[in-house]
Amino acid sequence: MAKKVKKHFFKILPISVAVIMILALGAGIWQQAPVEEALAAAPAGTMTATTLLMKGNETKAINPITIVDSGAEITATNNILILIPATFVDTTWDTTDTTATINTTGNTTGTVSTTVSYTTTNYANDTLVLDVTADFTSGDQVIVSDLSFVSANPGTNNSADLLWSVDAGGVFSATSSATLTVDTVAPTLVSIIFGGVLSDNLINQADVGSNATIIMAFDETMNILSVGNLVASTAPDDLVASTALSNPTGFAWSNTLGNPNDTLTLTYLVQDGNEDLFANLTSLGGNVTDLAGNAFTPWVNQAIAPIYIDTAEPIVTGGNVFVLGCSGLGGECIIGDTPVLVWDGDTDGEGDTIVSVIFDGSNFRSVDNALNASDPGTPGTNYWSVGLSGAMDPAQTTLNTIDVTVTDDAGNVTGPITSSVSYTIDTIAPTVNSITVGAGSGTGGTIIIGDTPTVTIVMSEAVTGFDNTDVTMPNGTLGALGTVDNITFTGTFTPNAIEDATNTATVATTFTDTAGNNASAGATSANYAIDTIAPTVISATTADNDSNGQIDAIIVVYSEPVNDVNYDALAVTGYALPGTGAGTGTATLTYDLIESGTADTGATPALTWTAVNAADLAGNILDLTGAPANATDGAPPVIISTSPANGATNVLLTANVIATFSEPMNTGTILGSVVPDPGGLAATWSVGNTIMTISHNIFSPLTLYTSTLLTGQDVNGNTFVVGPVPNPISFTTRSASSSGGGGGVAAPTCSLSINNGAVSTDTLSVILSLTVSGEATEMLISNDQNFVGATWQPLAGSKAWTLAGSTADYGTKTVYALVKNTAGVTSNLCSDTIEYVAPGVEPLPPPEEPVLVPEEDLVLHDPEPAGPLSEGVAVGTLVKRADMDTVYFVDNDNRRHAFPSESVYFSWFEDFSKVQTIAAETLAAIPLGSNVTVRPGTYLVKIQTDPKVYAVEPYGVIRWIQSEAIARSLYGAEWNKRVVDVEPTFFVNYQTGSSVSSASHPTASLIAYEGDTNVYYIEKGIKKFVSSEVFVNNLFQNKFVSRNISSSIIYATGANMASLPIETLMTLR
Repeated sequence: MAKKVKKHFFKILPISVAVIMILALGAGIWQQAPVEEALAAAPAGTMTATTLLMKGNETKAINPITIVDSGAEITATNNILILIPATFVDTTWDTTDTTATINTTGNTTGTVSTTVSYTTTNYANDTLVLDVTADFTSGDQVIVSDLSFVSANPGTNNSADLLWSVDAGGVFSATSSATLTVDTVAPTLVSIIFGGVLSDNLINQADVGSNATIIMAFDETMNILSVGNLVASTAPDDLVASTALSNPTGFAWSNTLGNPNDTLTLTYLVQDGNEDLFANLTSLGGNVTDLAGNAFTPWVNQAIAPIYIDTAEPIVTGGNVFVLGCSGLGGECIIGDTPVLVWDGDTDGEGDTIVSVIFDGSNFRSVDNALNASDPGTPGTNYWSVGLSGAMDPAQTTLNTIDVTVTDDAGNVTGPITSSVSYTIDTIAPTVNSITVGAGSGTGGTIIIGDTPTVTIVMSEAVTGFDNTDVTMPNGTLGALGTVDNITFTGTFTPNAIEDATNTATVATTFTDTAGNNASAGATSANYAIDTIAPTVISATTADNDSNGQIDAIIVVYSEPVNDVNYDALAVTGYALPGTGAGTGTATLTYDLIESGTADTGATPALTWTAVNAADLAGNILDLTGAPANATDGAPPVIISTSPANGATNVLLTANVIATFSEPMNTGTILGSVVPDPGGLAATWSVGNTIMTISHNIFSPLTLYTSTLLTGQDVNGNTFVVGPVPNPISFTTRSASSSGGGGGVAAPTCSLSINNGAVSTDTLSVILSLTVSGEATEMLISNDQNFVGATWQPLAGSKAWTLAGSTADYGTKTVYALVKNTAGVTSNLCSDTIEYVAPGVEPLPPPEEPVLVPEEDLVLHDPEPAGPLSEGVAVGTLVKRADMDTVYFVDNDNRRHAFPSESVYFSWFEDFSKVQTIAAETLAAIPLGSNVTVRPGTYLVKIQTDPKVYAVEPYGVIRWIQSEAIARSLYGAEWNKRVVDVEPTFFVNYQTGSSVSSASHPTASLIAYEGDTNVYYIEKGIKKFVSSEVFVNNLFQNKFVSRNISSSIIYATGANMASLPIETLMTLR
């Protein structure tokens, strides 16, 4: 389309300028000589001429001049003079024109020359001289034509009469009929009067088809011979260069050409679609002058009211109506947005001034009037926009449009026009409708081992940016989430190994919907329980619930409550299970056994487990990792028989009191009494410490004795309880003269010798001699103190026997024997030892019984140091000969001290890397000192002939550990792996101290508490911290650290352990 001209309104300024021409008529003033003569001799006659109107700066032919002689002044001897008065400024004859047409009429007696001349001699102004060749009489006429005047432009109009005379003294006569007028002022426009629809200077669409008039009034009568094009300029501040519009459509002049008039009328038929602003009319063109011929001067730059023609409606297209400020991911208007409705008036519009833009934003919130403001950063300055006040209504709608109505400054209206692009409004924040954790396969939906439930999350709408990191699930891991619609998400939950009945999953608000609205609300799932730890077996212990000496149940402690309603998760070798019990659903279950029929409270039967038959309360199948292969002895010992029996009478005065227990007993824990005390009470044990025989001085006759077992434990620490035999028992002795009848049967006694008491033998085949006192019919013989595998056989005074061990298994051998009578009363345990040696080897004398010595009397080192050491041998070194294995330690007493065995050596050192090999003569030159004993705090020691186990303290002091329970608490369940045998010949190197009767570590013990890695050195009930550096420097070894010590064993804290040189450490040997 054609570029429209931008228009502006101007204030109408009516022209009030009127130029009034004043014709100066009257006598001219001129100079003459002599004056008095001129005045006296004015010529007679008249001169007439048509009024001559001429413009300035013009040469114009004068109208014919007629001179009428009235007194025969004109003669052949005179010239006719025609004078231009001095008042006729800057106007002269055209002296270039020397000829004229002269006609005469009347009774002229002669002719007048046709030549003319001009002179200024003796005259003040130009004078036309006509040569006269004839005389004139009164009434004769001279008509002069074809002459011209030259006018200048004096700036004002001039008017004067011509004067004439004859050349007789130069007296001129003036007449009023010969008048010259010079008009040098161009006509001007006095006013412009608008009519019709131009009454308000504005023509718009509503005026199409109507007429408008423009009447231009001038200051004088105009001679309009023709009109040319109307030329107008556009507004001076248009965006483009001014454009001259020639003869705009619809304009027409209404004047009649050639008809003088002082107004010019222009008519305009209002056209549709015109849009012009006539600010300045610059030229009419054609032939438009005043009567003098002065052309109408165009009214350039005069303050003439504009003619504003705008019949074009503003151009508005839907593509240029849009919305800004919607920040949604897909251009949606979302929460927090303040949309701006925009119309691009730079692209649309009509190139002129828009005064009103009204948006209809009701699809967003409400109708809002536009503000004329440019949007920052937009391409132009004619962007019309309005921001929607307040928040948008909560909605999720599509296909929203906006309408715009545009009005220009002429009042032309376009609209409403609908935007061609529709918009989506989404001002509803997404929420989590639900999060559901799938049920596990365990009881009540508990998630158990092997379960990987599905987690389902449902949103209120499609979302983006949501994944498993937005979900918090305690005690497990949520895998990657999948979705097909971005509304429902599913993922797999893998639980941790844990037991936790209280768990909830939560969804955070760290995601948005697809439009970009931040989530406003998360969600929390219902509680879900996790139990992914399988139950395990902590312990399985035998029980004798009816205390009859026979185990009748296995008590199993699980790591957590379990269900075994059929009591069939356990099978016990050698025992039948009826499938009954107690405690299902708890952590401790009792599995009933059918009793074996024999005393067996010490039994530890083998166990077979069936995992699938038991599960925890959640449903996890039993984990048999670490399940015990054998039951632990938990059944307390009972006495199953006594001799004499309770209530017996007529008991022999020499009868031993015999108690038969249901299992082997820890003989050191037995404490009992016989009241009244017969004196000489002594207990011996037999049959694997299951039979206790109490010998005594002779009973008093006819006396009621009461025997009471005050306390006692079996070998596994179970405390004695009363069983089928009452405790205490009472019996009455016979009279001193009684020979029988009545009471209990006296127990026989026995003694045993090997090879008639020989000290040694070089063969394993020996002869046993058995001496019996009292009635006895059977004997039981074994190389094992517990008589494992032995059977009763008829009593014999001697018997060929094979000692235990292989032919190369040299050392002390012991044989044990029991006898019993027909009443089943068993004798005391009798035994004998013999040294089995290689052929030709003399046996060593038996070791002396260790002597208990006070601590202050302990031998701490060899009494006197020997002489100086040989060169190359230093205190604190380990030495040996090349041809011998024995290693010696050179102490600060300058003596060499032998390690009697590898176990002793390795209690001090981990390897032989520090041992130096020296010459035999150098070694021989070092005096021999005492043997090195086991390092304190390392191994436990014993000798083969004595079951007692000892702890070693500094300076070779050994302390008997009174019970296995104490050893277990001090050194752990595998305490027996610390025990080493000391050869009897070297046992004399040790000194006996007080026994260990409680859970208090001997001096030099290394301990670490349960759950703690710190190591402490125990010294007389005080613990000293051992740093890692000191541990290495003092040659301590990890295998001798007693770990997991109960926190109930408490010691005072002393100074930290210091590093000691080897020679100082070895003084503790």
